[in-house]
Formats: sequence, C-alpha cells, structure tokens
Amino acid sequence: MPSNGKKVAVISSGPAGLSFAADLAKAGYQVTIFEAFHVPGGVLMYGIPEVRLLKALVQIEIDAVKQLGVTIRTNMVIGTVLSLVDLTVEGYEGILIGSGAGLPSFMKIPGENLNGVYLLTNFWLVLTLMKAYSSQKRIAPSSRDYRRGRNGCK
Repeated sequence: MPSNGKKVAVISSGPAGLSFAADLAKAGYQVTIFEAFHVPGGVLMYGIPEVRLLKALVQIEIDAVKQLGVTIRTNMVIGTVLSLVDLTVEGYEGILIGSGAGLPSFMKIPGENLNGVYLLTNFWLVLTLMKAYSSQKRIAPSSRDYRRGRNGCK
C-alpha cells in the first residue's frame, strides 16, 4: 500500500497495539510502536506462560508486523522517556494508548492484600522475566498432564 504521509504512534505492543499497527500500516500509515519493556509482545510475551503460548509463535507475528513497515521502539516508557506532547511534536497525528493488561484490577474482597496473595499477571510476569519457562523442571502440571494422569494428577 502506498504511504498516505500520516504518522501514527502506538503505545504498547500487546495484542491491541500489534493488530492496530498492522491494520494502519496496510492502510498506508507510517506506524511506530512504543513498548516499555525490552521485548515487544506485551501480555503475549510476559503474561501468558510458555506452556500455553509459545514465544516463538508470538515472535513470528511481531516479525510479520515489522514486515509491513511498522517500527517498534522498545524501552520507551511514555510519560518518562517521551511524553504525549513529544510525540505530537515529532509529527504523530494519531496516538493509540493500548495499556491493556498491564494494570491490575482488584476484586475488593477480604484477604486480597494479605502476604502470599499475588496477582496472577504479576506472577507470570516475574516467571517470564526470570525465564522460568525454559527450565526442564516444571513448576505446575499442564492440562495435558491432567488428561494423561502425570505428575500426580488424576
């Protein structure tokens, strides 16, 4: 698709950001994704365990978005490294803020703030950043194990 000369910034490279960026690139927009983490993919890379979604498959999708001409800038915390005003000064005519699953939502139930109670998104984020998924030793049985009766599952 020929360029229409318009620049759009996408804040966050999660599912919404990647989809939005790909669609706009196909429509001729010059798109730049700004990702706070050092690897693009958002919740697809940091919030879903490897046993449920292979990181290599997510990377294939990210590479496909790049092939459309989308630029991805990592380690870009908008509000710290750049502001929304900075983006408009740089010529971005549109900005999508795809903050997604990064912010927790509390249930407001007794005990949710006790020691030892963790948000699942934070738990998976820490495990992913520590590359716990690459260990041969699994920390929890998968649904496949339940079906096959492995790891003490019945």
